[in-house]
Amino acid sequence: RVTAKPSLFVARSAMLKVAVYAGRRGTTCGVNSGRLLGKVVIPLDLKTAVGKPIVFHSGWLSINKRGRKASAVSGSAQLNLTVRAEPDPRFVFQFDGEPECSPQVLQVQGGMMQPMFTCKFSCRSNSDLRSR
Repeated sequence: RVTAKPSLFVARSAMLKVAVYAGRRGTTCGVNSGRLLGKVVIPLDLKTAVGKPIVFHSGWLSINKRGRKASAVSGSAQLNLTVRAEPDPRFVFQFDGEPECSPQVLQVQGGMMQPMFTCKFSCRSNSDLRSR
């Protein structure tokens, strides 16, 4: 069911943002543990990924601090990245009412769908995140 309310997920196109840090091997995965080498942003066209496997990107990318794709320039850090989407036919998301707030996950077994769990999403403001 489609609602006339604005959606949190439709306003912008989907993107995968990857930040690459340099640090000592074996240290924690936290953001504060190393020096930022750069960022990469991969646009994701999710409409083409419905119901079939798709590769959004496969290969080398030059990374820079602004988070945009850069050409292969000697001396710049590079990242070999494969981004793909593969549908899992065992599980289905069913949206009822407000899709951005309450999807239900169903397990598909033959022609039968069994509810597995539901989840509720909410949006927080930056001030709410800083107060924690």
